[in-house]
Amino acid sequence: MKSYIKILGLFAAGVGMMCMTSCDETDAKKDEGKTPSVQYVRYCDPAEASEHIDGAYLGETVALIGSGMGDVQEIWFNDQKATLNPTMVTSHSIIVTIPSGISNNVTDMMTLVTSRGHKAEVPFHVLVPVPQVNSMSNEWANPGDEVTLSGLYMVNDEDAPLKVVFPGGATVDGKDIVSDGHMGATFTVPEGVQEGQIQVISRYGTGYSNFIYRDTRGMILDWDGKNGKAVALANGWRDGSKVVTDSFEGIPALDGKYACFNSVKNDRDAMDEDNASFNHWSVWDGEGHTPSLDPSSLFDASNWTGYTLKFEAFVPDYNPWTMCSLQIIWTSAELNNQNDYVFSDDYPRALWSPWEKTGSYTTGGKWVTVSVPLANANVNRYGDATSISLDKDSFKGLTFIVAWGPDTGLTEQTVILAVDNIRVAPLQEEMPEASVE
Repeated sequence: MKSYIKILGLFAAGVGMMCMTSCDETDAKKDEGKTPSVQYVRYCDPAEASEHIDGAYLGETVALIGSGMGDVQEIWFNDQKATLNPTMVTSHSIIVTIPSGISNNVTDMMTLVTSRGHKAEVPFHVLVPVPQVNSMSNEWANPGDEVTLSGLYMVNDEDAPLKVVFPGGATVDGKDIVSDGHMGATFTVPEGVQEGQIQVISRYGTGYSNFIYRDTRGMILDWDGKNGKAVALANGWRDGSKVVTDSFEGIPALDGKYACFNSVKNDRDAMDEDNASFNHWSVWDGEGHTPSLDPSSLFDASNWTGYTLKFEAFVPDYNPWTMCSLQIIWTSAELNNQNDYVFSDDYPRALWSPWEKTGSYTTGGKWVTVSVPLANANVNRYGDATSISLDKDSFKGLTFIVAWGPDTGLTEQTVILAVDNIRVAPLQEEMPEASVE
């Protein structure tokens, strides 16, 4: 049969109806004791139903067409067992999804097993996709920093070592990479790195990061005014000058100055705006309608749900974060020069509360990248749903404040949170055409 190499899969909504009819117990009983026979394999997309295949990618769904298959209880792809839905098994067809696990023992066989142990082996190649690189522990890491890439299919074989290539050509070879199966790769950032997409090369091809390393495109506040169009201070009643520093106990500089909120919280309603907030408006009345960077000019605000707010954060180990959320509040031009929206019970914002699941949070002595989709700005200051929605005109200003959030019952807690390189980035970066080996 002719092999068809497809990039991760098409699965039509009407698979059940298009590929087969539902089975019943009669098929299983009728075929009990028989050895199943597979005549051919095809994709479930009706547009491709005439194409017979002898290989498909991990995670793709395929249809087996044959006879005597009603009593099939197990299907193995190499040494990986698939999950079977009994309603998708009949005498003449089986719908099955190829497991996502990467085989240790590649036989290039699909094996069908019945309730009585009868087996049928069918030659079938399970194809591994190119590396999928979803995130990086610190997108603004410096040379010499240890980082982790997270994703899928980052296979680091001894005979075909993984390779990480940064913009500018700086490369990390497999011997210097600690792998977490195929889902993570930890290494030290090399010298000579530049801004751009990272390539990860495995024996199965080249994948690209779904982020831009050291991204400056949508930079709003870097507290230095040196990256992209970023400004060094916010533009509002609290411009960050009271919290901006290049040195705070236990928090090393990431990229020059950073903002460090340092606030004692008597309870979750304690605001302490001077020490725990900044507000940035594109225009405000101070110094006579002072203009500054308009955040909405940095991205396509008409498609705002396709973007995320990113920043680097540092919470020191000596002072775990235990209460009050980081409130991320986008504002329209009409909300300049006032702060009623900040403590409103209705105005939408996103909350970052990384302590919520475990009761406390630190970043483990490192800067980490935080990503908060713009679409998550849909709750009030306590994290409850709000009926007010943002729109394309809602991104003229940005306020951060550490306050409120889910109730922990705690009091008299100090929050120390450093943030740097606040920026907007696409949720999905454009990918160069995949290079498949």
